[in-house]
Amino acid sequence: MQNYLRITRVFLLLIVAALLCVSPISAQASAYQNWTGVWITNQGALKLQQEGKTVSGTYCSDSGLSSRVKGTLADDWGVTLRGQYYEGIESGLFEFRITESNQKFRGWRDSANNEWVGNRAPASYDKVRRQTMTVINNSPHHITAIFVSPADAEDWQEVLAGQELRLGAQRNVVFNIDSEVCLWDIRIVESGGVFTTFQSLKISPEFTSINYFYKNGVGTFHFGVG
Repeated sequence: MQNYLRITRVFLLLIVAALLCVSPISAQASAYQNWTGVWITNQGALKLQQEGKTVSGTYCSDSGLSSRVKGTLADDWGVTLRGQYYEGIESGLFEFRITESNQKFRGWRDSANNEWVGNRAPASYDKVRRQTMTVINNSPHHITAIFVSPADAEDWQEVLAGQELRLGAQRNVVFNIDSEVCLWDIRIVESGGVFTTFQSLKISPEFTSINYFYKNGVGTFHFGVG
């Protein structure tokens, strides 16, 4: 019996020792806040991927450049993320601090006065959204077709549905926008087959209208808000 108790006691001590060796590492690995996911920010949709203490991601800058971030968790719990952002040849520093049970972050880029804030995208978030805009034809010609495409892509979305938009008229159009595509092309075809292509545009969710008109004899347009 004494041998049995002695063996049992040694076995239990070995288990405790193993737990003492493993549990701090496991606890540390699981203690980090979860940054992985899509965040809707004032700099556009930010897609982050976390591997341990390293977090990297991509977003579309205000200038329409395909941009990225890379940072490191700066504390034991992973609440603060610090690193660099890259927009074309430009780069700078950023700092985010996660809040409200992993649902929001507040931070800055370059300086504390330049705020960068975001909310975690809901489970229902789809990177492809339907954009509705009112097309206003203030040109001297009828519009027979409108196409939208990611910049440099070969395929177009035809959004006027084969209906002619007469001069002075307006109509709502709907097209699909992928939040991971930074720049878009729009082609407007007039009666007679003449077309104008506007390249490398950033299409914001806030845009509500496209006003097409002529300036100095050339077709042009601008986006409207509200």
